[in-house]
Amino acid sequence: MTVAFAKIYQPIENLKTVFTIHNMKYQGLIPVEMYDDFFCLPREHIGGLEWNGMLNCLKAGIFHADKITTVSPTYAEELKNPYFGDGLHPLLQEREADFTGILNGIDSEEYNP
Repeated sequence: MTVAFAKIYQPIENLKTVFTIHNMKYQGLIPVEMYDDFFCLPREHIGGLEWNGMLNCLKAGIFHADKITTVSPTYAEELKNPYFGDGLHPLLQEREADFTGILNGIDSEEYNP
């Protein structure tokens, strides 16, 4: 939600954000009826948070971020298909140009203290 709030509550000119997906299973689902109580945002912003009839915190990050990363290039590819995408794969496919996997860990050939 931090990325969404940064873009909505106090927009800063030229602010760029990155949202990292570590585990697609943890989406932070909230009943849509709680929108007014939880977020105190104008209704015009609900589209950036709602997904399949629920408020979805993970979807909000994907929707509002300038760039989206995940823990590996392989995982990034997996998340774009229905089996691994847990319902958010169409959004990741739509944002494909802004979505990349960054290998999690140290390249010991490049850096070996």
